[in-house]
Amino acid sequence: LDAVSVYFHHATPGLGPEVELYQNAEWGMRMRDKAVRGMRYFDDLLRDQPFVAGTSFSMADIAVLGGMIFSALVELEVPEDCTALREWHARMQQRPSVQQWRAMVERGEP
Repeated sequence: LDAVSVYFHHATPGLGPEVELYQNAEWGMRMRDKAVRGMRYFDDLLRDQPFVAGTSFSMADIAVLGGMIFSALVELEVPEDCTALREWHARMQQRPSVQQWRAMVERGEP
């Protein structure tokens, strides 16, 4: 999540020139690459187990899901070949708590 945040603030327009007073695009792109390496790490992990920390849904899944939500917001896509991570993400979208959150976002609720 941190690498995605640094990418957003340094290698994209970020929050705009009034807020982003200093940007280092090279650093931002390095952090983008680090975020993608993280995606590949979780893809490898999820090839052998159903959840991030093993056989049960846990806070680890919630943390990775948060990172994926932020990645999508800043248009940092999961590589196509990260099939296990993409499948895990699709399964997470079916969880009632995620569906409730998505419905709140669509309704514009805080």
